[in-house]
Amino acid sequence: MKPNWQQVRFGDVVRLNTERVADPVAEGVERYLGLEHLTPEDLRIRSWGLVAEGTTFTNYFRPGQVLFGKRRAYQRKVAVADFSGVCSGDIYVFESKDQQVLLPELLPFICQTEGFFNHAVGTSAGSLSPRTNWTQLANYEFALPPLEEQRRMVTVLQHANQVYEEHCNLAENTQRMFKSAAMTKFSMLLKNNTKMQSLSDVCLFGPQSGLYKKKDFYGAGFPMVHMGELFRADCITSDTEMQLVDLSPKEITKYSLTSNDLLFGRRSVVLEGAGRCILVKDIHDTVTFESSILRVTLDENLVSNEYVYEWFNSPEGIRRIRGITTFTTVAGVKGSDVARLQVPIPELSVQYLVSEELNALREGLAIIERRSEKTQELFTELRETVLAEVR
Repeated sequence: MKPNWQQVRFGDVVRLNTERVADPVAEGVERYLGLEHLTPEDLRIRSWGLVAEGTTFTNYFRPGQVLFGKRRAYQRKVAVADFSGVCSGDIYVFESKDQQVLLPELLPFICQTEGFFNHAVGTSAGSLSPRTNWTQLANYEFALPPLEEQRRMVTVLQHANQVYEEHCNLAENTQRMFKSAAMTKFSMLLKNNTKMQSLSDVCLFGPQSGLYKKKDFYGAGFPMVHMGELFRADCITSDTEMQLVDLSPKEITKYSLTSNDLLFGRRSVVLEGAGRCILVKDIHDTVTFESSILRVTLDENLVSNEYVYEWFNSPEGIRRIRGITTFTTVAGVKGSDVARLQVPIPELSVQYLVSEELNALREGLAIIERRSEKTQELFTELRETVLAEVR
């Protein structure tokens, strides 16, 4: 260990805040936080709920305190509060015991390190919803540098985090602009009384459920689209990385995708996956799709699949999909309900124009999002380098 550094336990220098407010409304608390409001790998709180709209949370937090998601710690949810509020019992509230020993500004970065997360995950208990506990977290040991070194670390990390946050803000603002542009385009079509037709009216085939194959068939054969690809991509091409599955000639004939297809999430463990629509494009080889997915083959003489894709990813299109989504143990949509979904169908020339304009905006958004992801990777590498000896 370096001179003047000291080996400490997390609980020796960090306090778990257990402050409660029995009646948040009466105490004038305005906002609450659940785990869903914390973003993985992002120290900034970007969303919240309003206490006035109802909450059972009573754990109180103040500006400057560190919030740590103790349930499913592998999600890496750590944030710094910039307002006061109440939070879920699945969120721990941390603060430095003594600012002359541990700088409060360094604490969130320590909670983001690989060492701390590995300890939290490794000490979590439970199968479906594993949780770590304070006693285990308090035992986490690391090397704490003197205050002067801590200040140097904080300066470097805060500047790097600021760059990352600026990229996140740019991506968020661009996403809002894109949604606004899509809403404007389709609102104008609806306002101009564009003819509405059901999806089945403009289909050559479908909606068709995909193919179920046992794990014994995986590892070789032909690429198959799974729900993972629906979440990772907006478009499926022959270049998309997919699992390989051994298929019979009959299965290949029945389930091979075409470049005029759209895919919808038929069932999903999360609501966002049910009905999610992605585009199939530039398919030159055999690619199939699995049973949690619906395929629709559109009639290119009537509609552009890129146009229909943009409709179902616009705010209005998503609203209509949510209207047919059911939720029991999983979220899902029925093929018969998808077939009845309404689509505004203008002339093909108008469809091409709308899809081209929105696609150009989407490509710009994708560039910004990739830059944001790269900035996050660089920040993570820098944080681990700076805090490499804080273990």
